[in-house]
Amino acid sequence: MGQQQGVCLQVYHQTGRSDRSKSCDGVTEWNPNPRDRKTTARKPVCAQANQRVLHHKSELTNFVSRLTEEKMELRNTLGRLEEDIWRYRQRDTE
Repeated sequence: MGQQQGVCLQVYHQTGRSDRSKSCDGVTEWNPNPRDRKTTARKPVCAQANQRVLHHKSELTNFVSRLTEEKMELRNTLGRLEEDIWRYRQRDTE
């Protein structure tokens, strides 16, 4: 961990504040100036992103469920066809 990141983490842990805004190489620190905070602008964007992720997750879950059902139907059909082939081969040998 770099020295700058360590300072950012110390500032956050010592203040206990969850409203952080300035970035330190991927680690954020608390900024005491409320005018510099962009948390209110980020909340709607985060909420929209979360809604999109949940929507896509739901679509993917439904898609996987349909694929699973189709796969089971194909397996059952293949099993029936294999049984039919076995029966025809048994008849031919008799």
